[in-house]
Amino acid sequence: MFCRAVNISKTGLLLDCPQRLMRNQTYHAMIEIPSIEIRSEIIRVSCQCEIKHIVLTDDHYRVGIALDGLSDLHQELINAWVSKANQKATVE
Repeated sequence: MFCRAVNISKTGLLLDCPQRLMRNQTYHAMIEIPSIEIRSEIIRVSCQCEIKHIVLTDDHYRVGIALDGLSDLHQELINAWVSKANQKATVE
């Protein structure tokens, strides 16, 4: 299933998903994250995710997931994106 990320934090994501996922279940996920340095370069991050909450919104689900099993490098990439988003929000 393909889901779209709406928001990212150091420990998880908020996703738009076409199908319902089961709360408290753990799934294997492949997340595609743009490189900080070269945005056209996509880095694929393999991890486990636990479904924390699910909300039906119109014809799709908003799903909050907690990420687990990230390599140090992938966690640093996520932290860099979160930091960049926080800096942008502070400027605006």
